[in-house]
Amino acid sequence: MSYHVRPPTPYHENTRWWDAGSLSPTERTAAVTSIESHGLDPVSGASTSAPGGYGYLKQLIGYAPFSVGTGTAPGAMESTVEEVFSGLGATFFVVHYRTNNVGDRRDGRRVRPEHIGLKLFESVGNDPVPVLERAIAEAKAKTGARAPYIVGVKMHDNDFFAEKSAWTTVYLPASRRPPFDTTLKSPLLSQTARDAMWTLYRTTVEYVAAERHRLAVANSRGLLSLDP
Repeated sequence: MSYHVRPPTPYHENTRWWDAGSLSPTERTAAVTSIESHGLDPVSGASTSAPGGYGYLKQLIGYAPFSVGTGTAPGAMESTVEEVFSGLGATFFVVHYRTNNVGDRRDGRRVRPEHIGLKLFESVGNDPVPVLERAIAEAKAKTGARAPYIVGVKMHDNDFFAEKSAWTTVYLPASRRPPFDTTLKSPLLSQTARDAMWTLYRTTVEYVAAERHRLAVANSRGLLSLDP
């Protein structure tokens, strides 16, 4: 299990209604710690008295989720957020749009290794074999990349049944301010489109399984074995 932050979490970079600029470092740490130990009201974006966040997921599954994508803009808040997650037990932090080798660190914290992010869902209707092989070749050729070369294959739950995710539909209209209309729903995919997405996914998994003699597969726990 891992953990990914989305709006309306107050410190996400696409959240426009929460101003943390006036908070002191101590107050920022306390605020983020509280957010990641309490539930989140989906309409107001405010914390509730119920358990929730990263801390609650850690409690439910019995270990700290390995990788965290905080979605926080660079700066003081990002540093605070990562410090809080580190204290809660997070292993890797997701950093997009750069070459991330096994063993890389940022501010002393592990960066999740990845050389190419393959958005597999964008290849629906295509043969996934050349798509995947091209991504592997690009990972090996990327400037600054070191073996083992890692392709992160991206799929989302809504890719299999809806045109958009719930969080982009509800939380990323132009205003980006509460109260949020949680009755908004993305149009569903047609049955033909659903079948095509499942075919893409299944065919990719089958191909990788058949190529295990040369392609290793790893989740976040497996990545940790590369960077103990």
